Amino acid sequence: MRALNLDVEQELTRLEHEVQVLQQQLSTWLTHRPDFDTHDVLAQQHKQEMASELRKAWRKETPPLIDSEGNVVGYSLALNNWRVPTLPVLTADFSHIRQLHMTGMRVGAGMALGVEANFNQFLLGFRSLTSLKVEFCGLASLPSAIGQMAGLLELSMAYNFLSLVQSDQQRLGGLVQLQRLSLVGCTLHGRFDVRALTQLRELNLSNTEAVIWPQGVMQLPHLVRLDLSRNHIITVPAEVLSGSETINRGTALQENDLTPATLNQLRDYQGRTGINFGLHHDANHPPRLDFDDLVWLHGLAADERLIRYQACQLLREDPRALSFFKLIDDLKTTADYELIKDDLVVRVQSVLQEAAANEQVRNALFSLASIPRKCCDAVSLLFSQLEVQVLVAKALAEGDPNRAERSLARIVRGEFRLEVLDSFAYEECRKRSGPFDELEIGFTYRLKLKAVLDLPAQPKHMKFVSLGFVEQAVIDQAGVKILAMDNGEAMLDYMTNDPMWDRFLRNRYADQFEAVYNASHRVVRGRDIYDAERYARELQALVNRLTLDALAKLNSN
Repeated sequence: MRALNLDVEQELTRLEHEVQVLQQQLSTWLTHRPDFDTHDVLAQQHKQEMASELRKAWRKETPPLIDSEGNVVGYSLALNNWRVPTLPVLTADFSHIRQLHMTGMRVGAGMALGVEANFNQFLLGFRSLTSLKVEFCGLASLPSAIGQMAGLLELSMAYNFLSLVQSDQQRLGGLVQLQRLSLVGCTLHGRFDVRALTQLRELNLSNTEAVIWPQGVMQLPHLVRLDLSRNHIITVPAEVLSGSETINRGTALQENDLTPATLNQLRDYQGRTGINFGLHHDANHPPRLDFDDLVWLHGLAADERLIRYQACQLLREDPRALSFFKLIDDLKTTADYELIKDDLVVRVQSVLQEAAANEQVRNALFSLASIPRKCCDAVSLLFSQLEVQVLVAKALAEGDPNRAERSLARIVRGEFRLEVLDSFAYEECRKRSGPFDELEIGFTYRLKLKAVLDLPAQPKHMKFVSLGFVEQAVIDQAGVKILAMDNGEAMLDYMTNDPMWDRFLRNRYADQFEAVYNASHRVVRGRDIYDAERYARELQALVNRLTLDALAKLNSN
């Protein structure tokens, strides 16, 4: 405190008063139970858990955010999958929270304020955010508090029920520091204007009812990814075809209403530049078929089949499940279905079972399934991401913590290797001239190296082998380079920043994390204070050590 020129006594008094107010506000929120007769029986438990997380956030006990020089620049807070009648309205100082992620929050039941108004009041307590994600939370309007978060670099309001009118879009246009914006599943009224968002690198407007490119998007100097898939776009503006190839290479146009003339234009453009806007122009795709419970529940005993069928029907009642079951349908077009159908059916059954049993996994699966896919091989690759989520859930449910740790370490290590492998595939694409298919080239790398690199939940066959041809020597060289990265700085950085891995370590080695926390504390005149910088350094050292230990155990097997 003295280093910050703060009066110790005054600061301790201020903190003491602030924590008392925070405790009082949380206590009031916890004891208020509106509409008792319709109250979710889990709501009180969820409120207790959420209150505990908010206390930890205020005390700076949530994961720190570290910059490239190792300095703590803030803290993150995740509030996921809780069902509560209201969110608490807090006046405590949460300015150190820079990353707030809310996924699958169910807020409602007997509130004096509407859900949107309550969300807005809650968000007003977090005005220093650089990253805000409010996804799958059922919001119907954009909280006005977002317009006051001038420092936002990342914003996602995906998979809500937002209907964004001009005033909402103007509010978003005021967030001039934004680098990533996702409005997937929201409805845009009129042409979205992004001219003021000059720092944007990624813009996701998939499934937003868009009929034209956003205004000013082709002039954005840093944009590398633009998702316009699953909309009602008919034609491509001339400024796009004559504009930035960097932007166009990262643009997705799958599942739009493009006219035959426009498709011909895009085919010619691909011939000149190798850029396909995520479209497969010349591939002979099998038709997409309807979802078939009989196919995907084949091989089960009659009683088990009935139970699974009923669970499947319950899943289909969720409005978010449309993309999920469409993805399952689309698996009928894949090479795995054609060549190893029985194996694929078992894998699908595993995913369906986990989706029915685990709400957190279900939310993740539904979210992933909404990602656009341009062909049957893309369907195979996307389904593998769903399978990874199921592998993670099963590992977390494992009764033996040693086995759980090995399984999770293998999964996260495999995810790191996949990310690096995809970068090799991208570099291979950049070397080529004329038409090529980046997805198929990446798929080839995965198929050829899945055993060598121990990649989790990969498809076993691909449809368009010729479109993804890569010399075996090139693939082998990539495998050698990736294995050489084991236990290195890049792998360690990736794994220690994986939220799932971080949570697992904190739960399994809670005593060691508590020891690090306690070591950074001291008592001044009976009051508890601690050195946040020291805590962050020692915390990172602990996570690094535990991760390297887990990798060593994995490599010894």
